[in-house]
Amino acid sequence: MHRHSHLSSRLSSRLSSSRSPAWHRAHAGPSKHRTYGYSLLELLIVVSLLATIAAVGTQVFFNNEDSVERQTQRELIMTELRSLANATRRFQQDTGYLPGQGPFPARAHSADWQQLLVQPNGPGGPIMPWQIDTGRGWNGPYLSASTEGRVTIGSNLQLDGSGNPEAGALITVFSMADSVIQERAPGTALAWQATANNIDVVRGAPILLFSNAAANANVLGCLAPCVLSFGLNGIYEQGNGDDVVLSF
Repeated sequence: MHRHSHLSSRLSSRLSSSRSPAWHRAHAGPSKHRTYGYSLLELLIVVSLLATIAAVGTQVFFNNEDSVERQTQRELIMTELRSLANATRRFQQDTGYLPGQGPFPARAHSADWQQLLVQPNGPGGPIMPWQIDTGRGWNGPYLSASTEGRVTIGSNLQLDGSGNPEAGALITVFSMADSVIQERAPGTALAWQATANNIDVVRGAPILLFSNAAANANVLGCLAPCVLSFGLNGIYEQGNGDDVVLSF
């Protein structure tokens, strides 16, 4: 019995050693140390995907950054418009009229803010001077003189909001500028006059005041009285585009 077992073992060993290497590879179990690699095509696909993701991420980042900057600028413009609206309301509360109405002379232009800066005068002297006993009359200035200036603007723009501020004969009025800086050649429409030191003034577009109810039909979003900024592009678009309008 023992001898038979020994003989079978020797025979099995000889049969195993006589089999080819290919047979052994085919019948081998899974290797515990098998390694995996990537083909060149797979690597190129991964690199391409990573580059695409990076490009999209960069574009989204800059778009968001630009959007935040534009939103911040519009909020600043709206703050300026509220300040001018409040000043106009104080003028109305003190006098009973909006600028250019009642006993006050007609405003030269929708960009004209002079009556809120300087006591209006008529043939008989100051118009509606402040009366302490009644608490009525002009009690300005209603705006800070440091924020005003003289702007050259086209007379084609009407008090009802129709027309083009860069067309028609050029006139110069006391006005208020928004915060969006716009380079304008001296002597052209929407250019601010040089200072006493002959230094060109670079400011934003003038803010417009519409007190005429007819502006409701010509300026989108206006329920007169309203104030309007030309917006980030510096172009008057009658309340369309990126114009910023505030009714009060």
